[in-house]
Amino acid sequence: MFPTLLTALVIGLLIYQFHDPLLDTLTTEREDTDNLPFAVDKSPLGTKNISSFDTTVDAKGRIHLAVDDGSARYYLWSDDGGALWTNPVHVADGPSSSMPGNDVRFAVKDLHQIIVWKDKGEFPGWGRAQVAISTDAGLHWQPGENPAEKDISLNQGYFSLLADQNSFHLLWLDDRKESGHDHQLRHAKSSNGLDWQEDTLVDNSVCTCCWLSAKNVEGKVFALYRGTTPRDMQIASYETGSRDWEMMGRVGEFDWDFTGCPHQGGDLAVSEHNTTTIFHSVVFTGHSEMLGLHYLTSLDQGESWQYKHPIGNSSARYVDIDTLGGQAFIAWQEILEQQHYIKIMHINPKGGASDHYQKKVPGNAYPRIVIHNNTLKLFWLEKNKSNLQSLKMTTIPTATSDTSPSGIIL
Repeated sequence: MFPTLLTALVIGLLIYQFHDPLLDTLTTEREDTDNLPFAVDKSPLGTKNISSFDTTVDAKGRIHLAVDDGSARYYLWSDDGGALWTNPVHVADGPSSSMPGNDVRFAVKDLHQIIVWKDKGEFPGWGRAQVAISTDAGLHWQPGENPAEKDISLNQGYFSLLADQNSFHLLWLDDRKESGHDHQLRHAKSSNGLDWQEDTLVDNSVCTCCWLSAKNVEGKVFALYRGTTPRDMQIASYETGSRDWEMMGRVGEFDWDFTGCPHQGGDLAVSEHNTTTIFHSVVFTGHSEMLGLHYLTSLDQGESWQYKHPIGNSSARYVDIDTLGGQAFIAWQEILEQQHYIKIMHINPKGGASDHYQKKVPGNAYPRIVIHNNTLKLFWLEKNKSNLQSLKMTTIPTATSDTSPSGIIL
């Protein structure tokens, strides 16, 4: 009887593998995908094991990196587009819960810099927000104040951190309701990162473990996050100087009815084309008929959204967007014939077919892209044969003119 049961189990596993929706390819998948014209891959931290990172480029062209190895946080930067990096500056010690999706976060405003991460709490997956501050452009760091002091649950995470001309803005999910099935989305701001105003409620019921994306545009902060009923992505806005947030509705009406957490969010970016401000968003849905990532745009600052097309196949996950002029660049990862790829799509508002490139990676890579001058900098995490995860980066040339034929009509 045992051999019969074993045979049935093996057959069942094979059937499950061949019917795994993550390996299905949608009919929209491009067949003319090119290998990326990458420069030589670089490792800003060598072979150091990294659990999470964040990167941004400031107005002067400096590329900033905040990294977390699970036991300490570090900061480093490059002033030559990533060819050379400084030695890592030690930021803080202590065990953390940072991981892709629930990442360490970084923001810069003049000489002030902030790094935020989630420490390890009493229970698995729990932890409080920890803040480190530099007032001398990252040379020295000191502990900062936790802006979520009123959260008696001692559990915050999935941070989004950004800076405008006057303030730092921190958004996060916390569990002060202790409902067991949803979290609150909250916001706090600070002029210097040292003293935080009392936090305010953005939304009282959001998904418990999907990351946020926030952008500041013309004096407003926009937050993209996952709701609960349905489990679609939503957007809210906050006008600088006010206290209340405005709920603006869903970004993609997929009507996904789901109890649980998909551990997938989306991303939000903004571009300018002539005199038009264009919001770009890519969101994930687990709806059985539209499983994967989807691209939408808005021409009225998020009041309404136009659905454009799927991104990749049904296995597409971990999206990131950046913009250059009127152009948008979308990076994500997906699986094709059991091979993992990082893919990048270039979208131009002039219309035409989008450029679409790919790079093979050995497993989940969690890609992140930033624009530096007229090049695209791609960062990702890559595991070696010893199962250690190092940070990689490379450079991709980009088109510098909106007359490029690639893209879609907005």
